[in-house]
Amino acid sequence: MAEIIGARADAGRIEDHVRRTMRAARARGEHIAAAAEERLAPAIAAVDAAAELQKTANECESAAWAQASALVASAGFRVAIRSARARLQAFKTDLLTLGLTDAQVYEIIPDASVGVAGGGNGKATTGATPGNGIGAAPTG
Repeated sequence: MAEIIGARADAGRIEDHVRRTMRAARARGEHIAAAAEERLAPAIAAVDAAAELQKTANECESAAWAQASALVASAGFRVAIRSARARLQAFKTDLLTLGLTDAQVYEIIPDASVGVAGGGNGKATTGATPGNGIGAAPTG
């Protein structure tokens, strides 16, 4: 059975699923695009803002300030990603409410049950840094 990406998946993979869903929903037009704009656009904006804060923190001149800024920015990014995933779940509910079948929903939202390309089981391997989107791979 098709499924949405797991809440504990790597932040980069969640972000990818949200952005792919937005592109697919916009391509569908009308009610689906409107629902995506309502649910996913704020999440994508928050992720973009948090990523910009991370970038700024990484460019800080003072080592102590850079470390503190990076920690806050990283936490903010993780919160934005988790919020984006929750909005993706709510968008799935919106699509079902609009009368789409599960098969139609997963033409828009990437199916996380089909392995690495589609999202895997959403679990990062040991040693991956949560929220950085780098170096994590699905297990199982």
